[in-house]
Amino acid sequence: VQNGAHNATTSSATPPNATAAKDAIVVNPGKAKAGAPVVELFFDYQCPVCKQFESAYGTPLKALADSGDIELRYRNMTLLDNTLNNDASVRAGIGAACSDFAGKYSDYHDQIYANQPEKEGDGYSDAVLRDSIPGTVGITGADLTSFQACYDKQTTKGFVSGTNEAASRAGVNA
Repeated sequence: VQNGAHNATTSSATPPNATAAKDAIVVNPGKAKAGAPVVELFFDYQCPVCKQFESAYGTPLKALADSGDIELRYRNMTLLDNTLNNDASVRAGIGAACSDFAGKYSDYHDQIYANQPEKEGDGYSDAVLRDSIPGTVGITGADLTSFQACYDKQTTKGFVSGTNEAASRAGVNA
């Protein structure tokens, strides 16, 4: 993914599988059958209930997406950062968006939840988001270098902020 890796280091990078409105990332780009319904999931990576939902329904929803029966869109929110007085939701969102350039968005998304701290509010460390999860999902070599540059420079922060603002405009506040 050399071309995608290069794009990940430009300022205000938009993930390659972002919607045209830049309000979500399509989990199954190009796989949805004509007329397939769009399923949008709104979530915050620090939200324990979001993790429970993902644990229960993530696999069946991804199976429907992979078969083309739905178009699955993830709409990242960062509302818990203010409540929990940290920036872990934004940083997790940045990491997830950066992983899309390496073609690992869905796997990275899953690993964020797998690594969610047991105690709400503890947040995610940069070591987990920047180093551990990419290795777990197979981001290596030039893609890893590009991912880490994207994460370090927060080049997808504008996209992540935009998805949160779009969710708020859509009336989603929890």
